[in-house]
Amino acid sequence: MIGITTKKAPDSLAVVPYFIGSAVSFLIFGIFFFLVKDKLNTGFLQPEIIALAHIATLGIITMMTIGTLHQFIPVVFNTNLKYPKLAFWNFFLFISGLTLFVFSFYTHRYFNFLIFAASITAIAIWIFIFNIVTTYVKAKKKDIAARFILTALFWLFITTIYGLLQAYNFKYSFIGANTLSYLKMHIIFGLTGWLFLLIIGISSIIIPMFLVSHRFVDKNKLKYSFILINAGIIIAWIYYQLIMINFFLYIYWILIIAGIVYFLIYIFQSFKFRKKKLDIAMKHALAAFIFAIFPLLLSGIVVFNKDLGINMSMTGMSTFFILSILLGVYINLILGITYRTLPFIVWLYKYQKYLGKVKVPKPEQLYYNIVGKIQFYIYVLMLLTLFSGIAMENYILQDISAILILVSATLFNINVFTILFKKHRINLNR
Repeated sequence: MIGITTKKAPDSLAVVPYFIGSAVSFLIFGIFFFLVKDKLNTGFLQPEIIALAHIATLGIITMMTIGTLHQFIPVVFNTNLKYPKLAFWNFFLFISGLTLFVFSFYTHRYFNFLIFAASITAIAIWIFIFNIVTTYVKAKKKDIAARFILTALFWLFITTIYGLLQAYNFKYSFIGANTLSYLKMHIIFGLTGWLFLLIIGISSIIIPMFLVSHRFVDKNKLKYSFILINAGIIIAWIYYQLIMINFFLYIYWILIIAGIVYFLIYIFQSFKFRKKKLDIAMKHALAAFIFAIFPLLLSGIVVFNKDLGINMSMTGMSTFFILSILLGVYINLILGITYRTLPFIVWLYKYQKYLGKVKVPKPEQLYYNIVGKIQFYIYVLMLLTLFSGIAMENYILQDISAILILVSATLFNINVFTILFKKHRINLNR
């Protein structure tokens, strides 16, 4: 299993529930997306859209990355997960907080319910951060990937702080006129500081490793990416919280974009020098990095809108921008990482002990490959249909995309539960 089959891996209960939660969240996202699709062109400040966004960011993406990190940390840090039992029980706290959080937004219960839900979710995230950080303290291996992961956890903590401030502000109104600035920083901390840095940390190892191209990539690009992205986030905070001068806006955008470009060059090098054919997992990953071009271009349009004299709806552009990040890049990667890591994790716990004794199924044989292929192409078609529908304000295309994402989510769940629960015959009498 190349690196993930480590004796230091935690019990499956610290890992598998998060993959189940992520897969089910994807299906719930598809249902919610179908219900609220008509509100997409009204902007992301609609309560239903905020609920949908958090199903994606917390339910699908963060849930799966938590499970992946619990399995992945022994590889990156070369040490055991500090509190594996805490990781298992924290799943139920996290899922409870997320459920209440989405319910409170979807039903417009901001004043008391939202505070309670946001607090539970934040505590669950802090427990997760505590578990990883205390594991890192005794780490024997501290490379660039570990640096990305630890820094991502820092920005995740700050993201929860800003989220809590806004949740409590609904009732106590202590932020004042800067509410929108706090929201923008919450988004930047979450999407760039937490999720993108974490994805860099994980994929910088997983992708070259599984493509067998790790000897041909230039890791110095990761160092440049790390410095540029973090510098950009800090300057973004200065711009939104201290000095709103356009110079800082342009500088933070340039730094973050430059950092992302360095990472994309690193990744495309991995694919260029690959020694293996692309499976479903790597096709999702490649598609995600190709679709990353959309938010890069759209962010430039949003930032330089006035200077370029572009006359367009910034509400629709912002919706396009956020969806291109969440669906085009992050969830695409999450689907790929799940197809890559979950079969190996299940194989590790179910079949590794029989290796060399009897014939056992390969990890890629634990799910239906044809279902995975169909799900992948439907997902890509959904993205193209959705983005075209938003760009042209064509509601028919948006309706079709909503159906496609529901179909894709259903097929993905079929494969996830097949991996987890399908029994394969093993002839122990050989």
